[in-house]
Amino acid sequence: MPASNARLALIVAAANLTACALVGTVLLVTTASGGTPQSQPPPAGQPTTASSVPTAVPSSTTQSSSSSPTPSTLPDNFQPVAGPAGFHTAIPAGWTTSPVRDSPGATQATDPAKPTRFVRYGGASADGEILKSHVDYEKATSKRLAGFARSQLREMTLHGNEAITWDFEWTAPEGLRHVRSVYWRKSGIEYFCYASSLASEWQEMDSILTTMTDNAKP
Repeated sequence: MPASNARLALIVAAANLTACALVGTVLLVTTASGGTPQSQPPPAGQPTTASSVPTAVPSSTTQSSSSSPTPSTLPDNFQPVAGPAGFHTAIPAGWTTSPVRDSPGATQATDPAKPTRFVRYGGASADGEILKSHVDYEKATSKRLAGFARSQLREMTLHGNEAITWDFEWTAPEGLRHVRSVYWRKSGIEYFCYASSLASEWQEMDSILTTMTDNAKP
């Protein structure tokens, strides 16, 4: 090959190498400035497994093991409260609370519009058989309340715990009263919810007691 032709071939080859290098540089710059190559490493600390992909969380998730009733789970006219021995329940909003005299394990909530209506709740240490202890207590109660008449005193379960429900009526100075209480045992503590009103007002009080026991913890 003549010397002039060899020199021309070398010049063409060098030009091709330069062009390839320029193309490669352009591709690298394009990728760094906004491209999305499949092999791009994840940000530091971010796993590459499928579990790292965020999933939608429902707006109404359920909280577990709540220590007290939350307002969203209660009727609009109820409020959560705490009582003795780590007890929690719900009572009608606006009712006034006070400790029960001579009963350190009990709190009373009274309807300010109708003071003849009130509830009690709380807890205290207890032993012995739950039914027998309340049969014995009923004997003492019946001697001091005029016109005492039991409606029921029976065993039941509440939130998986042994329990009893006790209904009775008696003649108070303001008229015939109806009382219902629910007692249950857990970890050596006896908890209770109690409702009392004039017999003529009992239907609404029954509903209040149901809300209290439904939201009682523990």
